[in-house]
Amino acid sequence: MVFVFESVALALFQAASAQPVPQAAELRTRTEPARAIDRYDSMGEPRKPDQKVAPIDAYGMWVRSGDYPQKARTEKRSGQTKIRLAVATSGRVDSCMIAESSGHPDLDEAACRGAQNRARFIPATDANADPIASTYDHTVIWKIRGEPEPSIAQAAMEDAEAAAEWVDKQTAERASPNRLVSLPRAPQLTTRVRGFERRGLNDYPQAALVRRAEGRVTVALSVDSEGNVTKCSVLRPTEDSDLNAASCAGSQEIDVNSPALDVYGNPTEGRVVRTISWQLPAQETVVYSQRSYRRGPEKFPFIENAMIGAAIEAKADGTVISCELLREGELPEEFKEAEKMCDELRQRGMYFVSGFPVRSAEIDPLGAKVRVEVRMQGTRVDNADKPIKE
Repeated sequence: MVFVFESVALALFQAASAQPVPQAAELRTRTEPARAIDRYDSMGEPRKPDQKVAPIDAYGMWVRSGDYPQKARTEKRSGQTKIRLAVATSGRVDSCMIAESSGHPDLDEAACRGAQNRARFIPATDANADPIASTYDHTVIWKIRGEPEPSIAQAAMEDAEAAAEWVDKQTAERASPNRLVSLPRAPQLTTRVRGFERRGLNDYPQAALVRRAEGRVTVALSVDSEGNVTKCSVLRPTEDSDLNAASCAGSQEIDVNSPALDVYGNPTEGRVVRTISWQLPAQETVVYSQRSYRRGPEKFPFIENAMIGAAIEAKADGTVISCELLREGELPEEFKEAEKMCDELRQRGMYFVSGFPVRSAEIDPLGAKVRVEVRMQGTRVDNADKPIKE
């Protein structure tokens, strides 16, 4: 059997050797059959004509602290590397070149290696919406981690104050009647609505793109009983008027899984609220060297006895009449979000608790009173030598 196998292999080798070797010119002119072009990008959105190349993932994931060369960290070397990425029609990076060196070859090499391995793009397109190769420029800033500069600390403090002010404003607006969605169940949108909610480089109005304006705009979508979006109106605008005006663009093409339902489960007209996020790709990534540190002692969670809950009264359709927050003791940080329970219930109705409209065995006009409590009880025990059960 072994002899037969070797004889067949020898015959095949001789036959292949007898074939003429193609010349270089023939190899260059040989092409693969054309493949059908996918009309949807990697995010599941239809490709648009003359689209600019745009990154998919966050820049913080391209080049990380772990990519900082060990020798550069030891020698406390920093710098700025400008790179140019050649993006293929698939959205992957074919190659990376150094447009402007940091002065340190190991930092430049690490910048290109991280971006080339991790960066993914929605490719540029031509006038026919076919993907084309392109280039993308980015800057990687290498910094040795140290004590924060006063200006950075001040900026962080101002950002924290602004964030706290924004949260207070959102809390106050939650009870506003114009933010109520349809009860007992609002229209259900498909997952493709993410393309409507997240606006990127190719969705920007030109004037806002020049200003590099960013922001969040909350809109209300009206849906008829057949599941068609009939109206889009801005509830909470951002400071940029061009972004406000463009936020409802594309709302008519949103896919709706099912329209709103009334208390009897019949399709009806309804409204749902969505927030549009306008965000441009960052032009640079800051990479800090890693810093080792020791964690200090922390308080053991879930030891103190505590309770969080709510006493709720609602109508038959789920509309909340009253909601009283109940609490005892000091809650761990993990349960602080539960304090917003009443705000959410007033905004969305009783169906928010279970994910579905309030139902009863029979359709009747009676409402309900509900008391919800979550209790935590903990005690200290000496179990250091207790074996662990498998």
